[in-house]
Amino acid sequence: MTIAALRSLHAIIGNAIDDIECVYAANHSNPTSARHTPEKLFSSSPIAAQSPTPISVSSGRNRNPVSASTNSQAYVSPPPSPSMATSPQSAPASSGLGCITVPMPVPVTVPDPAPTIDLDFPSLDAPCNPVSLAEALTSHPTVLAATCRIVAAAGQLSATVQTPFLTLCDATMGYHLPSCMRLLEASHVVEILREAGPDGLHVDSISEKNGVKATKLAHILRLLATHHILRELSPDVFALNRISSLVDSGKTVAELKAYQENGIPEMKYRDTNGIAAFVGLWSVASSLRAEGVSGKWNVRVSFLSHFYHFRKNDNQKLTRNI
Repeated sequence: MTIAALRSLHAIIGNAIDDIECVYAANHSNPTSARHTPEKLFSSSPIAAQSPTPISVSSGRNRNPVSASTNSQAYVSPPPSPSMATSPQSAPASSGLGCITVPMPVPVTVPDPAPTIDLDFPSLDAPCNPVSLAEALTSHPTVLAATCRIVAAAGQLSATVQTPFLTLCDATMGYHLPSCMRLLEASHVVEILREAGPDGLHVDSISEKNGVKATKLAHILRLLATHHILRELSPDVFALNRISSLVDSGKTVAELKAYQENGIPEMKYRDTNGIAAFVGLWSVASSLRAEGVSGKWNVRVSFLSHFYHFRKNDNQKLTRNI
């Protein structure tokens, strides 16, 4: 019956993907639209339902022969025929009765179709864009319910087919992951990779910028890439993805180094959404537990003092227990 259970889980995932696809298919967007929020998308106001986004149509004189639709490919349309007049003209025609002016036909100007894009679920391989329509739709009730079913079914499917001992290893050796997350955030790898762009950066170049030994850094970042938190584009070349981009504080690497040198590393988290601070704080907590720090202790004093202590120390010391 295990095979039947696996097929049932597979069907649950497929049906959930169909639900997500239906929501995205029903929400194609004009690429010139403004910021999208769940409040705007899921509003049940009759005015919002009856007021489509206005579309500006260009005149015939300024038309581009290549369609503006992102679904079209360049040069897909044939060029206009040389024999077709493009503006009102008149031409003489000879006959036995003399020269008669015959008006040439004026070509009909067809307005450009509204530019649209194929809306897809946010890609894991691209940095997160919180104001995009694709990200906003992830909060749609139907999409939320479908994603929960996918995560639950995929987890059970994975546990069913995985070797039991390897599942035990993941459960008992899970402290490695928060330790790697701690270094990722504290050594500003996310900000370094953001400045590097979509092509990523070699681990040697990352090491030059944050001072962490390249050989250790490569193992750490590769473990995170194995857990889909980073991308390894080629051997030892890493880039951000949808998950790791959320840890970005938005500060430049130069600013972060200045904060570190001036003894105020906590300035990294000012005027941010708090995700970088969250990752830094709780990855330190997990690491302390793994290192044997236990017992009752004042969370507001001891915990935060440990947190800032790690931030004030040299970044190379963060790799000692990894």
